[in-house]
Amino acid sequence: MGLNKKRKEYSDKELLALIEQTGDVAYIGELFKKYSVMLLGFSMNYLKSEAAAKDAVMDVFEIVLLEIPKGTVKNFRNWLFVVARNYCYKVLREEKQLLDYEEVLGEHESDFVEEDAETLRDKQEARLAHLETAMGQLKEEHKKCLTLFYYQNKSYKEVAAITGFEVKKVKSYIQNGKRNLGNMIVAIGAGQ
Repeated sequence: MGLNKKRKEYSDKELLALIEQTGDVAYIGELFKKYSVMLLGFSMNYLKSEAAAKDAVMDVFEIVLLEIPKGTVKNFRNWLFVVARNYCYKVLREEKQLLDYEEVLGEHESDFVEEDAETLRDKQEARLAHLETAMGQLKEEHKKCLTLFYYQNKSYKEVAAITGFEVKKVKSYIQNGKRNLGNMIVAIGAGQ
């Protein structure tokens, strides 16, 4: 059985059965297309940003690609929106952690207001030195991924292609590397 029927004639259950029988990702794409616009709106509700919502839809699609072939999904629509909600919550938690980190660093920014340009330049150089020192202390996989992603402006997929890591691992290494880097910079700054 192929996609001979008009695409909209397939029910979610039929598409799930076809995916289970054939493993063909085209059926996953068809299933996902039915809900992608709703999923974008749903994600925007949580994330309040079209760009972040589009990223969320793509990341949820990656989750769908990994999980659907396992055959454990019975009600796709409900499952999809639970996955999307959980993903949005994860993004919001990560943003909160980043904001908290920025707030901690921001507390020290007021120390620089009254200082002259030379002192500010010295402090900026010290920060860069702290960053360099901290980068040197990271695990190799974190350092590689952060360098490619932030310094060379590579996408997750490009980093994965260059390093040989899975895209999911690249995202994890970047997230963990950023967190560890922040902790190390604070520790290095406190030690001086």
